[in-house]
Formats: sequence, structure tokens, C-alpha cells
Amino acid sequence: MTLLALITREVERLRRLRGAVVACVPVAVAAVVLVGGARLLTEGRWLTLPAALPVLVWGAAIGAAAVAAHRVRRRLAEQGSEMAVGEAIEREQGLRRGALTGWLEVRAAGGPFAGRAAEQLAARLASVADRPAPQAHRHLMRWVVVATAGLLVAVVATGISLVRDADGWMAIRHPVAAWRGTVLPPLSVLEAPGRLPRGGRARVVIAAEGRRQLRVRWRLTGAGWRDTTLRVDAGRSSVELGPVDADLVLVASDGRTTSDSVRLRVVDRPFLGDVVVRATYPAYLGRPTERLPVDAPMRLPEGTRVRVEGNASETLARVALVSGDGRRVGLRAQGLRFDGEFRPSGMAAWHWEAQGERQEIVDLPAPLEIEVVPDSAPRVAIVEPTGELTVGLEDRVGLEIV
Repeated sequence: MTLLALITREVERLRRLRGAVVACVPVAVAAVVLVGGARLLTEGRWLTLPAALPVLVWGAAIGAAAVAAHRVRRRLAEQGSEMAVGEAIEREQGLRRGALTGWLEVRAAGGPFAGRAAEQLAARLASVADRPAPQAHRHLMRWVVVATAGLLVAVVATGISLVRDADGWMAIRHPVAAWRGTVLPPLSVLEAPGRLPRGGRARVVIAAEGRRQLRVRWRLTGAGWRDTTLRVDAGRSSVELGPVDADLVLVASDGRTTSDSVRLRVVDRPFLGDVVVRATYPAYLGRPTERLPVDAPMRLPEGTRVRVEGNASETLARVALVSGDGRRVGLRAQGLRFDGEFRPSGMAAWHWEAQGERQEIVDLPAPLEIEVVPDSAPRVAIVEPTGELTVGLEDRVGLEIV
């Protein structure tokens, strides 16, 4: 093997080792920076920290990798040059200083002296031609081992972090989408009453997949905005607001995006009122139809028909009277009015049931307390005179009959 081929092979061997170091160190450094960034951004912190932070983490990782690669390459640059390899061979093989490096400097000029020197040096190094600079080789191998070990540690740390800090890695994998707030499904309101009785309470459920907490801003008409911070459990969060006495507007935000605004309209509490009860008695009694007080018990003769009328505050779907023993009387509902007629029996308290077209009506009149008095056979009695009485043929006797 010629001297030039020996040196060239050793230079290539050492350069490959140096290249392995230069490849491993920057990757390990970048991985460490990304792991730290994922830890910083996890648990939803990427939503509250500055929006550009995921992009900055990538910039820091690339910058740190570039600096590490530059320093390692600079540190090991001379060990891969021909002159550095020549000096290492001279030192390790006991050659006269300058014997090999001097030849490298003058070999381009050629000549018999350079050729003769190359032959002598090649013969001198023939026994160690496979590894003429073992110490330099071992020195670079130590660098390779350290760099590889560092890379393995970084890979293991990254694997653990991918599981432990999955939320942070999601932001790092999609930095631009995280900046814009589109990396997660949009916030949406799943449950909210469209109409709410005045003075009632509203329960609102929000879909917030991937978030840890939310901020809900809400405002009553004529009042200022209020903020409420909510925890998110299994991708959902709920809040109960109230008592609400005016229309309410609600918006949810995760720090990046906001949901569509939701408006809850307040309506007055629906009610039944203006109830009128009229009794139509059996014909044999000869009593005219009369209006009865609804706030007092009613005693009616058997066979009496009761007519009920009234109004509601909103359009009715159905109205009924229900007794304690399960009897039910349906009344006719027409818009805001209702009426109906029935013949009661026995003694019962008739409770109201009403349903509007949009909601149940819970503000109802007091029950109608009706007692029906059973009919009885007529009785005739002479109340005067009483006992035995003696009268003459010409006498007159007066009788009192009930």
C-alpha cells in the first residue's frame, strides 16, 4: 500500500467517526429542547401562554442544534485533516517529527526525493497499515460513544414525554395551528335553554375537547360582563347561571378561540288565571245558573253541572283538572283561553294541569274544592196541631204542613 493511500484511508475512517458525532449531538440537543418545550406547554398551558411559544420552541431547538453542530465540528475539525492525521501517525508510531507531515507538504511538487521518502515511510508503516493512528481512533470512538449515549437518552426522554406530555407535544407538532387556535376541535355549546322563566337558573353545557379549563363570559341585558373560569372534565364543562331576570348572552373562550355567542331569552313565568266557575243546577230545583267563588269550598246538589273558564299567559297546548282519586277532566284549549264542563260527584279537590306550546305552566290557580250533596226523597209532615184534638161540627181547624 502506498503512503498516500494509507493516509487517505485513515483520514476517511476518522472523518466517518467525526461525522457520526456531528450527526448525533445536534439531534440529541434538539430533542432535549423539544422535550422541555413540551413540558412547558402541557396541561393546556399552551392555550394561556403567548401564542407564538410553540414556534419559538422550534426556533430554540433548531438554533441549539445548529450551535452544537458548529462547536462539535469545530472541535473535531483538525482531527480529520491530512496534516492532523499525519501528526497523529508520527506521534503514535515514533516517527521523527516532520517526517510525514513534511512529505505531505512537498508531495505535490514530486521529485525523486519525495518518492524515495514515501517508499521508506510506507515500508516503515507496513506493519500497522490497518490502523496507523490507534490513539486518535480511540479518542474519536469515545466521542462517538458519548454522543450515541446522549442521543439514546434523548430518544428515551422523548418517548416518555410523548406519553406524559401529549398535550404539549400536540402544540409542538402543529405550531402554526396552535398559534391560530385550530389544532383542537372548536368550542361549541351543547345544552342551553332558549327560553328561561324570569328569576330562573340556566344550566349551560360546553363541548371543550382537549382543554383543561375554560373562561366563560356572560352578560345580562343592561349589565356589565362577568367572567367565570370552569374546569373541563372528559371534554365537557358546565356552568349554572342565575337567577336570571333579563336576556343573557354567553361566550366561551379557551384563550385562543371563542365559541359562537349564545343568547338566552327571559320570559315571564307562564300562568293560568281569570278562572270563572258557574253552576247549572238540576231543573227540578228551579234555581238559576250562578257564579261560584273559586277560593272557597263549593257544596253543590247532585246533578249540578260545573262550567270552568279562564285565560293563560301563553298559548296553551292542553289544560285538565285532576282529582285526588285519579279522575281527570280535560278542558278545551283555544289559544290563550280554555273552557270546559263536567258533572262532579262525591267530595274532591280538583287540581290543575296545564302545558303551553313551548313549556309547562307551573303557576296554577288553587284547587277547586267541590262537595256534592246527594239527592233525597221528599218528606211531608203535619207540624200543627199536634196530638189529639176535639172539634165540633161547625168548628174550623187550621193545619201547618211542611
